[in-house]
Amino acid sequence: MSSQILDERLNFVRNAAEKALRAKYGIKKGLFEQPFEISPSLQWIPTLRWETKTGHIACEVSHRPLSAVIPGAFVELMQSGFPVTLFCAYPQNNSLQTGDLHRDIQKLRGYGIGCISVDDSNNSVIAHKGIPIPLHIPEIDYSLYKPALVPKIKNAYDLYFDDPKHGVQELGQIIEDSFFNLADTALRQNKLTTGYVTGGRHYALGPLIDDFTQSKTLDKVFLGRARAFVPDRNSASHPAKSGKNGKKRTAAAPSWKAHFQEALRILSEFPTACSSKGLKFKI
Repeated sequence: MSSQILDERLNFVRNAAEKALRAKYGIKKGLFEQPFEISPSLQWIPTLRWETKTGHIACEVSHRPLSAVIPGAFVELMQSGFPVTLFCAYPQNNSLQTGDLHRDIQKLRGYGIGCISVDDSNNSVIAHKGIPIPLHIPEIDYSLYKPALVPKIKNAYDLYFDDPKHGVQELGQIIEDSFFNLADTALRQNKLTTGYVTGGRHYALGPLIDDFTQSKTLDKVFLGRARAFVPDRNSASHPAKSGKNGKKRTAAAPSWKAHFQEALRILSEFPTACSSKGLKFKI
């Protein structure tokens, strides 16, 4: 098919990128230079697009990773709210300086956009995966957190942009570790008097927070927020259980963005919640 938008010299990039994405997602041949039909507000027309059972996949092909249309397309996709996972594909043999190339790739990653490079032999490499654009989270204000937490949160943020579920899982683990460290301190100070006394580290996070609440170890509003996060953390860390028919249960995809942001809020409030009760926050 002839192109109305794509430079004909990039056809090999388009073909290689399509092959890579079809293999990765198990999808059929993509629609070439066809507008989205999900919202009239989407004016951007990607080089390739697919509709899947869980959302949409799109690929923009250009001479460089970050083409001029991407910032505008990103805004449109964010405003639409539709789950579109976007990739940008470019030729490895290009005119960009090394620094400019790296900046393009880092900007794509910051947008939550995947990146595919294609060499002159039509071999493709997916440098990093994309996430559904509405799940994008802006750069975190790390000044809100204890210095010891910052590298851990940065790691979770990086994981989120590869797979939002894993980012939530990582923050959930930090929260869990912090609660168990606090439990050890609270026990020594006789500020935790139920349940965990005989629980040990095999104790579940939910019951531990319930013990804190019963013992009035921390502010009940903070503990209520942390307790409400536990199912979100568990959905990221544990596979779905099987139903009565033996088949794996499925549910609507959880809002990993909301879960991640709630976990960030808990971690920002945790040290103050401890110090207000004469306890020291540790990770």
